Amino acid sequence: MRSAVDWRSKKARRASAAWRDAQDMIFRYRVSPAAGFEYVSPAAGHITGYALDEFYADPELELRLVTQMDRASLSPSCVLPLC
Repeated sequence: MRSAVDWRSKKARRASAAWRDAQDMIFRYRVSPAAGFEYVSPAAGHITGYALDEFYADPELELRLVTQMDRASLSPSCVLPLC
């Protein structure tokens, strides 16, 4: 019988592989203690034209990529750093 830990780690590896291969931009963003990206999928570079390192180095990069008109549809907590 497989342990729950083995099952979870196998599931996490499959999810990670799916994220790497996805053609969509997938990211995990940390807001505390310091804002920043914890994960950015490789597709982000193809979609935005920015290198993945640029996302990790600049926590507000994704917000600057959103047009002014589209920012109105974002949650206020998303745009607060740009105010």
